[in-house]
Amino acid sequence: MSEQKSSRGLGRGLRALIGQSDKQPVMTDVGSAEEPLGQILSLPVDSIDPNPLQPRSAFSDSDIDNLARTISTHGVLSPILVRKTGKRYELINGERRLRAAKSISLGNIPAIIREEPDHNILELALIENVQREDLNPMDLARAYRNMCDTLKLTAGEVAHKVGKKRETVANYVRLLQLDEDTRKKVAEGKIKFGHARALLAIEDPVRRKRVVELIVKQGISVRQVEKFAGTTGPIKSVAFFAEKKQKPPYIEDLEQKFRERLGTKVVIRENKGKGKITIDFYTNEDFERIMGILGVSNSDF
Repeated sequence: MSEQKSSRGLGRGLRALIGQSDKQPVMTDVGSAEEPLGQILSLPVDSIDPNPLQPRSAFSDSDIDNLARTISTHGVLSPILVRKTGKRYELINGERRLRAAKSISLGNIPAIIREEPDHNILELALIENVQREDLNPMDLARAYRNMCDTLKLTAGEVAHKVGKKRETVANYVRLLQLDEDTRKKVAEGKIKFGHARALLAIEDPVRRKRVVELIVKQGISVRQVEKFAGTTGPIKSVAFFAEKKQKPPYIEDLEQKFRERLGTKVVIRENKGKGKITIDFYTNEDFERIMGILGVSNSDF
């Protein structure tokens, strides 16, 4: 499944959940004991609680302000999606619209109430969230973990639902193993996903912290981080990472292809027609994943 097809499929899923009509729907004020499902209602803003599974940890103040100005002028053009929870409502989709409405003290907001099994609604809400392009790597990591935990899915099943490769989902979830300070830098964009993944191979927290400093302050490459992960000596500056001997381009190309295929660090060492290939794995599950890609099963041993 391609990511583009998955995104279109997701759009159809959300449209099916919300419902579409060629006629302009009429917004109804809430006041009766029986609230009509599937219709656009006018709900009190202060009666709607945030989605506890919202993966985005930070929202741009400028984006919310711009949206608030649009709402002040034109109103909320697209209803949010909620579900009933006792006497209140829980947001399924529309966090930015709800925040913008609250920022200008809007009394009511157009909303659609859905009454469907929790599993169906949570699945659609989570998938919709992870498909957003503006999520940072840590937000994605938490979203994938939420899908695994809440929907009782494996990394492979999550990957199938969101149109990603299994190793992609697994690598994002593994970022949650990083220490809090490093996770924060990843979320802020100071450390890229490739660097963060390479940092996982450095188990010593002191050494990892030193490499984090070099990534942020001196901009060392992913390959340089991987090099440090395979050493035990002290490090003082970026000069430590200088390559003693440049590898032939075809070897570097092969290493890159192996990394992309296996989703992990791969090093090829070649000398006079012979050498070795080193493939890193970080957990038992990671090992089994790589073995599966290579077409090797436990029964072969």
